[in-house]
Amino acid sequence: MEEFNQSLFLLINASTHPSTLLLNSAMLCAEALIFLIPGGLLLGWFRGGEQTRKLMLEAVACGIVGLSISMLFGVFWQHPRPFMIGLGTNFLAHSPDSSFPSDHLTLQWSVAFSFQLSAAPAVAQDWRDLELARPADGMGPDLPGRPFPARHAGRGNGCSA
Repeated sequence: MEEFNQSLFLLINASTHPSTLLLNSAMLCAEALIFLIPGGLLLGWFRGGEQTRKLMLEAVACGIVGLSISMLFGVFWQHPRPFMIGLGTNFLAHSPDSSFPSDHLTLQWSVAFSFQLSAAPAVAQDWRDLELARPADGMGPDLPGRPFPARHAGRGNGCSA
């Protein structure tokens, strides 16, 4: 399985001289799209009524629980990032922590499932629309060389489990 993970990573990892547009797009997805989640939660908090604020607090709590569980996975099942073992090319600096499971996708899935389980279908629909950015945010870091693709298998833990 690890050999397959590394082969898949090398297949989607950027070459040593990628096009500027491709590299900048991947870096934007890897670094900026995650901020749609807290930004959307803040926007909902400031623009919404009492019911929406309650949903935002539930989503924040769910995100915290999901990320906490994700961190525990990382502590007990340490999986190095590709740059830690000298595999592929890396264009983004990152701390040498465990690459599994994905923090970005864990947060996204935790918040998304908290809204899916909510009793407010209008809010859930708004967040379903926002989730269209999930594939770009989830796969964005793979091209510049930060994580392994198998980290996506760990998404959806925490509140979404």
